[in-house]
Amino acid sequence: MNRKKKIIIIIPSVFAVMVVGGLLYAQFMLTHQLPDAGNQFELTDSVKKVIRENVENGKHQALFVGIINGEDVNYYYYGDTAKDENPIDENTIFEIGSVTKVFTTLILAEMAEKGELSLDDPIDKFLPEHIVTPSKNGKKITILDLATHTSGLPRFPDDFPILDSDAMQEYDREKIYNYLSRVKIHRDIGSQYEYSNIGVSLLGHVISLQAGQSYEELVKTRISDKFGMENTCIKQCDKQRDQFAKPHSFGNQVDELNLSEDMVGAGEIRSSGKDMLAFLSYAMGLKESSLKSSFELAQTANHKIDDLLSVGLAWHITQDEDGRKIIWHNGATNGFASIIGFDPESNQGVVVLTNSMIPVDDIAVWLFQHGHMST
Repeated sequence: MNRKKKIIIIIPSVFAVMVVGGLLYAQFMLTHQLPDAGNQFELTDSVKKVIRENVENGKHQALFVGIINGEDVNYYYYGDTAKDENPIDENTIFEIGSVTKVFTTLILAEMAEKGELSLDDPIDKFLPEHIVTPSKNGKKITILDLATHTSGLPRFPDDFPILDSDAMQEYDREKIYNYLSRVKIHRDIGSQYEYSNIGVSLLGHVISLQAGQSYEELVKTRISDKFGMENTCIKQCDKQRDQFAKPHSFGNQVDELNLSEDMVGAGEIRSSGKDMLAFLSYAMGLKESSLKSSFELAQTANHKIDDLLSVGLAWHITQDEDGRKIIWHNGATNGFASIIGFDPESNQGVVVLTNSMIPVDDIAVWLFQHGHMST
């Protein structure tokens, strides 16, 4: 008898704030519902048809969908880098938005395992001595608090220029330090989950200071070089520029994300479908690497958000009433959306990327609903 299928609950983790009317967005999504995919976790002709339709009806400019089913890796892509420009392929580069955060915490986990820092260290240990950091009831913000979104810091600083793409790149460490000196924490640190981009940006900055390398150098030397991810970059992307997809918002081309180097740890990695499938294979433990135990540490639940959802080091863990677990992270910028996730029991994983600001969580959920079937 077929196992009862559960809907995986996904919460949005958007880095850039997008000015979209809620009613317009809801109406748009309702007109493009995904049909039944059948009972197999694979890219069948019916699945590919839906992907094409999502592009042809204007919901997405282009879509890359990749799945891992044990040792089998398959992907399908459809659409163009921009209107009347090159079709995408497995090497097309997308902004992955907040999926960047699991790169940040993978580096953090490795540094913790090597004794380069401790998850319990207060963040002011790594910042210049004159920097004042917030505290609450005598407790300081720790590295772990930043990695689990329990620091008490909000999603964005109150002076972050969320609607000005040019000004974003000027929000650097001095502005971050100034914000830290005046922000008030309104709950006990470590007590409650509140998704925080500034928190993980600060985490990326802290590990960069401690390692003595830029964040991009850390990603390259500690992750992408080890995994053969040649199409993954942040600012140093000149060699890959002709592989970039153009960002789109409701059919209109918009600006790329451009954060200061002190903010990129929360959301500015750019990568391809091929590279992200490689990353996910290592994250799932299907490929051996020196970072296997670091992945396991990052994916271990540290804080329970509610009955269905917990958070590890940035990774979110959803578990249904039957005990099925999905480990995942999603992301979005003003012109891209992404999600990666996997079921550690069935070794099924999903990567979805688009150069559109419309979220792609529904595709990942839809695919997982038809996986992990038992008789």
